Amino acid sequence: MPGSVKSRQRLGEDLQPVGDYAGIEPYFRVCADVGEVQHQDRSEPEAFTSDDAWWWNHRRIRFLNGKAFIGLSALLLVIPYVWGMFLVAGGGIVTVYYLIVLTAHTLHALQFIVILFAMVIWVPLSFIILIKTLPWVMGGFALLL
Repeated sequence: MPGSVKSRQRLGEDLQPVGDYAGIEPYFRVCADVGEVQHQDRSEPEAFTSDDAWWWNHRRIRFLNGKAFIGLSALLLVIPYVWGMFLVAGGGIVTVYYLIVLTAHTLHALQFIVILFAMVIWVPLSFIILIKTLPWVMGGFALLL
C-alpha cells in the first residue's frame, strides 16, 4: 500500500481515483469479464482453442491494422485541411481577382486599399464559414465511407 496522504511531500503524488468521476469501479468490470470467460470455458471448453478462433483471428487483426485502414485514416485527416485551404486561400484569390477586375480603371492606390480592406474582412469571415461548414463536409465524407 502507498504511504498515507500526510507523508506525500510533492504535488502529484496523490492516488488517482480511477473511474470515480463517473461512479465506476473498474474492479467490478474486470470481475464481470472474468465471470463471462469462465462461464464460456465451462460451457464450451474448446471455444478459445478451436481452429476457427471465433473470438480473435488473423483477419480481424489484419482489418484493424491493414493498409487500407491507415490510408482511410490519412484521408480523413487530410479532408479538413483541404477544405480549409480551399475556403480561405481559394476564396481570397477569387475575391482579389474580381476586385482587380472591378477596379481596373481606378488609381492603383485606391485599388490596393479596396483589396486590403476586402482581405481584412474576408479572412475572419472565411474562418467563421469554415467553422460552420466543416461538420457538414466531414459528415458528407463519413456517409461516403
